[in-house]
Amino acid sequence: MNAGMFRLAAVAVIPLFAASAATATALADGETPNAGLVVSLPPGGCTLLVHPDGSGSIHYGAAPRTVQVAAQAFDFDRVLQSLRESVQGEDAEAPAGTQPGAGVVFPGTNVVRRFDDIALARSLLETGWKSRLPPTDLWHGNDEAHAVIQRTCGFD
Repeated sequence: MNAGMFRLAAVAVIPLFAASAATATALADGETPNAGLVVSLPPGGCTLLVHPDGSGSIHYGAAPRTVQVAAQAFDFDRVLQSLRESVQGEDAEAPAGTQPGAGVVFPGTNVVRRFDDIALARSLLETGWKSRLPPTDLWHGNDEAHAVIQRTCGFD
């Protein structure tokens, strides 16, 4: 590999490592980052990425292990509307270093918005867990990944 190719490879990889796990997964799957919405409880903790087709993924923090959620597990428009209503009236982004009840990143943004409807966030996470697909690969979606997500997110 010549030096020019090495520089190109390094530049292409660096943003992937700097991105969140949800964004990295979206990029790896060939999707536009932020095409879906992200719900986390607390922000940066147990995280659900919901795509417009109702599928998604669950991960914890920036850990690379993910659990895939089946298509049509969610009514994307309905979830989006519910989350917008929950955030309505909240006046700002979630400041760095704080632990608000829950966080949401709406499609097309990179801003974590605070909302206090923990029951809604937990319900969405539980729905995703109940609609999870079986483990399929050697690293991200294997049995161990499912067990780690189950423990860290507190799923039964």
